[in-house]
Amino acid sequence: MAIVISLSSELEVRLREKAAQQGQDISFVATQLLEAVLEWEVRDSEAAIKGIQQGLEDFEAGRFRSFDDFADEQHRNKLLLEQSGIGEEVEIEIQDCHLIVRAASQSRQGWDEAFARMAKLHDNVLLDDGVTTEWEHLEWEWEW
Repeated sequence: MAIVISLSSELEVRLREKAAQQGQDISFVATQLLEAVLEWEVRDSEAAIKGIQQGLEDFEAGRFRSFDDFADEQHRNKLLLEQSGIGEEVEIEIQDCHLIVRAASQSRQGWDEAFARMAKLHDNVLLDDGVTTEWEHLEWEWEW
């Protein structure tokens, strides 16, 4: 069965590049991608339905609490975090039957120093040959 699909030029370039990287026919790669997306959609829907069914079963079995109880618990948790001085972002870990809550580590902390060391050691060069793709040449605006 043949179906004609119109693609944007950007999407066509991406699809052609993916097919070339895999050494596969573009139709085969497009089919594989569509199958994967459609399968993911089925699994996602099934998971949502299962969650809703579980919620209904819990409600019917009396395993629920009022919104006021939930809101009170959230308020207590917020106060606990505020009193601890941890801040608004936390990392939570389970370790040997213990729940560990700590301040979230800051992303990219120490990167400036690491980059400075790399430059000093001349370890700040690209590892690839800088080859660009057809898409980059067609779609990006390079400013020098």
